[in-house]
Amino acid sequence: MSFNKGDIIHYSFAIPDTGKLEYHPGVILSCKDVFDDDGCYVLAMMTSIVIEDKFSFILDNSMLDKPIDSESGYSQVRCHLITYALKKYIKDLRPNNKLKPEAFRLLIAYINEVVFEV
Repeated sequence: MSFNKGDIIHYSFAIPDTGKLEYHPGVILSCKDVFDDDGCYVLAMMTSIVIEDKFSFILDNSMLDKPIDSESGYSQVRCHLITYALKKYIKDLRPNNKLKPEAFRLLIAYINEVVFEV
C-alpha cells in the first residue's frame, strides 16, 4: 500500500544527539509524485515528549483523524528532523493516523518559516 501526504506512520529515525536509531511516528510531507519517481517518502519526526522551542509544531486532536495515541495525550512534530524513508523499511501496512488537510497546510507553512526561513 502507498501512503499519502499527511499520513502518520512509524519509522526508525536517527536521533541527532546520540546517532541512535529510534522508532517514532512521522508525518509524510511529500506528495505522491515523490514516491512514484523515487520510491521514498519525506517524513518529519513526531514525539510525545514535551519540547518547547521554535521547531515544535504542537498537535491536538482537532488536527487529526483519530485522537492522539500516547499516554500523555500530547504530540508534536519536530519540524527540523526531516528525512526520507524507503518503503521497504516502513513496517506499517497502513497509516496509524492522518493530519487533516488544514493542519497539514499549517504544518508545511510552519516548516517553511522556521526551518527554511521562507
